[in-house]
Amino acid sequence: MEALVVDDDPAVVAWIARLLREDGWHVHVAASVREALLMIHRTPIQVAIVDFELPDGLGTEAVQSLRKTVPDAAILMLSGYSDDDAVVNGLMAGADDFMHKPVSASVLRARIAAVLRRHTMPDRLTVGDLRLDRQSRKLAGTNGEVQLTAKEFQLLATLMGRPGEVVARATLLADVWGYDFDPGTSVLDVALSRIRQKVSSVSAQSTIVSVRNVGVQITSH
Repeated sequence: MEALVVDDDPAVVAWIARLLREDGWHVHVAASVREALLMIHRTPIQVAIVDFELPDGLGTEAVQSLRKTVPDAAILMLSGYSDDDAVVNGLMAGADDFMHKPVSASVLRARIAAVLRRHTMPDRLTVGDLRLDRQSRKLAGTNGEVQLTAKEFQLLATLMGRPGEVVARATLLADVWGYDFDPGTSVLDVALSRIRQKVSSVSAQSTIVSVRNVGVQITSH
């Protein structure tokens, strides 16, 4: 498993590389856009963590090149600036996720795992009469189809990928929002309420059930 870390801060590179190696990745490093481009064209990278601002340009150039070279690569960008424009530019360049420094080890690992799951997800998930399409983010059932937002899609895909299994709330918060703690807000409950409504609007067979003090599951009858 080949991973690439692109950052000009040696301490950040060493820290991320250590985490990745602990998780079984063979890690390559680059400190500039130029070095990253050379690495991308000679190594089949599967995961890349790229800093937004590098000494010789923006990390988005490396992201665009990697996305063209390895379309299924999992790409995450980092930035020390809380700048919405940077986030938009990074995602538009092809990054799967964007995080602000500093980021904890548990959040970084959770974000990497979530992106990898999305990339290995089949094009269509099916539970009962429900069909979830990865490309269009549409949910279809016996009674029609409905469009999902990005977060609704991620949440429902996590549940449909484990049909009948009770998925812990902590797992959903980590996979969809990147939290390694309970934020103490109703963000998950609000999202669950929205997708319950959408599921019930297209299906008479499938339901999303909350199991108290355990988690959430999708069932079909």
